Amino acid sequence: MEPVTLSRRGRVVTSTVIHVSPTEFQMEAPYPMALVETPEGARLMVQVADCEPDAVRPGMEVALEFRRIRKEGRSGILCYGHKAVPVG
Repeated sequence: MEPVTLSRRGRVVTSTVIHVSPTEFQMEAPYPMALVETPEGARLMVQVADCEPDAVRPGMEVALEFRRIRKEGRSGILCYGHKAVPVG
């Protein structure tokens, strides 16, 4: 195995809209999730932000951004990860 630096862009392969979400994401529902493929061939399952849930389509170009995913527990621990954001 070798480390590979992935592009910060990709294209949506397929997507779905989450209407019934886990407890920690209830305030965000409905929200889109997408399988995004980078030019290197890596595929990531990520939440798509900054667009309407029904606007996400196969082939859509997205940028991958490091953002807050959720606040965890009563202590409010912040969890970060990648989200996709439509380009253009």
